[in-house]
Amino acid sequence: QAQQLRDPTRPPAFVAPSGQAAAPDGQSGLVLQTVLISQQRRNATISGRLLQVGESIGGLRVVEIRESAVVLQNGGERRTLELFPAVGKRRVEESSREVQARPQ
Repeated sequence: QAQQLRDPTRPPAFVAPSGQAAAPDGQSGLVLQTVLISQQRRNATISGRLLQVGESIGGLRVVEIRESAVVLQNGGERRTLELFPAVGKRRVEESSREVQARPQ
């Protein structure tokens, strides 16, 4: 019997559990879906729209596109949309100390 292969392009389960989309930003309802950064450009897909720095969506202007976040601004108010809002980052040194401190 042949073994079923996993689709390498399918997102991990924590990104889209049970087929649900990522949670929208609580204030604006906007969802950061993708980020594309190359030497020539920086693009982000927010709620289905492909945007570059300087373009606007929902009355908010894109002021910065990072690897996993986009900063939006409306006047003096700044808002950051995270690509993976439920995933936290830790420094490698912290993770290594935790592993070493675990009892064997």
